[in-house]
Amino acid sequence: MIRRPPRSTLSSSSAASDVYKRQVVMAPNEREGEGAQADPRGLNRVKVYQLNQDGAWEDQGTGYASLANKFVVVYAEEQEQRPSTSSVILEAPVLPTPQVAAEEAYQRQGDTIISWSDPNLQVDLALSFQESERCTVFWTELQVLQGRTPEDSGGQYGQGGEQYAQGAQQQLPEPSMENLSEIATIVENCGMYQRDYMAQSFARKEYLRQLLEHFGMCEDLENAEGLAALFRIFKGMVMLNDNCLLETLLSEDYIMRVIGVLEYDPELRTRTPHREYLTKTAVYKEVIPIHDDKVRINTHQNFRVMYLKDVILAKYLDDHTFSTLSTLVYFNSVDIVDRLQGDSGFMDNLFSALLDQNNTVNRLSDLMGFLQELCQLAKNLQAIARGQFYRKLVDRGLSRVIEMAICHTNRSLRLCGVDIASGFIGHESHLCRTHLMQQSPKCKLLGLLVEQLFADNDAGIKSQIAELLKNLLDPELMEGTSEKDDFLNMFYESLMEPLVSCITSENVVSDKIREFRKRDSTGQCRKEQMDSDLSLVAVTQNQVCEILAFCVQQHGYRIKYFILRHNIVQKALQMVLKKSTSGAKPRRVAGNYLTLSVMRFVRACVGLKDEFYNRHLVKNNLFEPVMVAFQQNGSRYNLFNSAVIEMVEFCRKENVKSLVGHLVEAHADKFKGIEYVSVFKDLVTKHEQNVDAEQGREAADTQQQQQQQQPWRRKAESDDESYFNESDDDDAEQPPALSASDMEIGPARPPPNGLEIRSGGPAGGSQGGNLVGSSDVRPTSPTVFHNKSRSISPTVNDAEGPLAKKLKVDAS
Repeated sequence: MIRRPPRSTLSSSSAASDVYKRQVVMAPNEREGEGAQADPRGLNRVKVYQLNQDGAWEDQGTGYASLANKFVVVYAEEQEQRPSTSSVILEAPVLPTPQVAAEEAYQRQGDTIISWSDPNLQVDLALSFQESERCTVFWTELQVLQGRTPEDSGGQYGQGGEQYAQGAQQQLPEPSMENLSEIATIVENCGMYQRDYMAQSFARKEYLRQLLEHFGMCEDLENAEGLAALFRIFKGMVMLNDNCLLETLLSEDYIMRVIGVLEYDPELRTRTPHREYLTKTAVYKEVIPIHDDKVRINTHQNFRVMYLKDVILAKYLDDHTFSTLSTLVYFNSVDIVDRLQGDSGFMDNLFSALLDQNNTVNRLSDLMGFLQELCQLAKNLQAIARGQFYRKLVDRGLSRVIEMAICHTNRSLRLCGVDIASGFIGHESHLCRTHLMQQSPKCKLLGLLVEQLFADNDAGIKSQIAELLKNLLDPELMEGTSEKDDFLNMFYESLMEPLVSCITSENVVSDKIREFRKRDSTGQCRKEQMDSDLSLVAVTQNQVCEILAFCVQQHGYRIKYFILRHNIVQKALQMVLKKSTSGAKPRRVAGNYLTLSVMRFVRACVGLKDEFYNRHLVKNNLFEPVMVAFQQNGSRYNLFNSAVIEMVEFCRKENVKSLVGHLVEAHADKFKGIEYVSVFKDLVTKHEQNVDAEQGREAADTQQQQQQQQPWRRKAESDDESYFNESDDDDAEQPPALSASDMEIGPARPPPNGLEIRSGGPAGGSQGGNLVGSSDVRPTSPTVFHNKSRSISPTVNDAEGPLAKKLKVDAS
């Protein structure tokens, strides 16, 4: 047990006590759970004690204690300015919660003393607080840093939870012109367990009404100090992140006055007129009458909350408060969509107004803007609810609204139409395709998208339409093979050929653009056009090439046979080179983004490693314009250069033999002198390896074929080869040669065991031509005959030994 250190003898009337009573503003970026991290002077005045070897407590000095970054830090009180590292009396890490409950890391002794044994510093330490309330607050925050709650420590808090509540829940003074700064300091310095009590205090309508009354007086009197204090108070209210308090502040009764308080940010030199913007600039307008008051209230609240978090308090909000405000907007949006789609009368009036042929451009713009915003809010719905929402829109004529909007000469209306179509197709593509197949004529909207891709005079809208077409043609988003087959077959039969017509003819696009501009009698369409017709043609061709590359990767055999039948790759590669005006060179590199789009299309064909595409590229020599352009590009290091090198490297690395051989045999002269990369040298090496391997396989195949045609030759050759290949031990040691004496023939001797050797036939008669009669051949000296397994020594009993056999053969 650590001995109890002496109580602090500081007098409340001393000069240090006066310093303690001064209010200090906490740093605005204080994080939760880290206690008082601002200047600690005037907050927790303590004496630091350390237990010496004799068991006595030594006074280490007087200072101000705080919890910063999970450290217990005590700054010396002699420093009048913000404490520095040299003024630190104590800096000890906060100890973790012990695994055994009986072994408490920190001990609360009495009302004003906290003691502990620090294993890192290997000393016993104690803090003696001047005031018991400050000790209670400090003890609470210390327990929070250990991951504990006030209830976990029981009696360590003094007289149960009552004393903790009295110390932690500091009472707010009644608002007055004199104590506004004091209230602001209390709000900014409240700890984690004070937040709920503080929020409940501010949520009292009487207290909030008094603060707003003082704001009116300070604004009339131009009291800058009071207005700055009120800004800190209301900013602190928002940062408390209490749902009930936020709902009160953002309600219709208080929101505009709260925004008025937040106009007087002390960090800004001048007042920001937020109220003027919300009441005069941003005007609420109902294009279709809304009879549900809740919808109007949620709409106003959403706009003001988003303005609050994105503009007014954007630099002050922490993640938790920002998330709370975003959640409030989300639930308001869901409620708005549910209420509006449930009002059938409202939805009928909306689409009747949208499809009215007598609408002016301004009226139609307002209606399309409302529908666009409603579809934006519908993105927050769950999948099932969102599908029901779009189904109700489709039943009332959403496709006709989109068709009317994307073909309109007004640019803002086309943008609204494309955005609505993007949300519809992106979230409910299955529903959209099903509706397109049921249209009469079939897929009318899809045909209008292809038509507007050519005719639109805005490059941005062209790219958005191309993305819509990709989403509709994506087989991964299609449900079932029947939908995929029916929709894609219809597209390739009816719309694919008109889509790729711009690759061979630029006039197709330019003519449609001119026709589109002629439909606008006011001339506004020409004024809104920001790009030249030539640029718009290139943009269209670029988007078509991107769609073709997408189809090559996704559509399999359909795009394969379409490319073969219409020779699309060759037509697209004509855009890589263009005619030169000087005449010195017949063709030169186009040098624009369209060239890269064509390369992406060709690269998609090569990347499949499909022999169908490979044979098509080799047979028609389709690498010729690419390699010619690469050669003319020279040593310029640009995207086209990198694209060609990457494609060649892919062919070499994946060893696409047909393409490797074609590139080396037909185009080696175009990259012969290139040395800044080793890709082409490696390509030639890979080709030589493929040729050698192919020749070896051809020789083996030829030999195998000959053996199959002449099996007897194969048997003889195999016997000869086996004879010469097998090892023979007789070659290592030859038997001795026979002399003339070895060939002498003596008188015959009777065979052993009563056997008789006769010459001639079975009757024992003489046979014609027998040079050797009935006699035994016996060499004068034994001769050893060697074979592979053992040595044999012939004797007189070996009537049929090797030598006898040899003599018989010689005689015959």
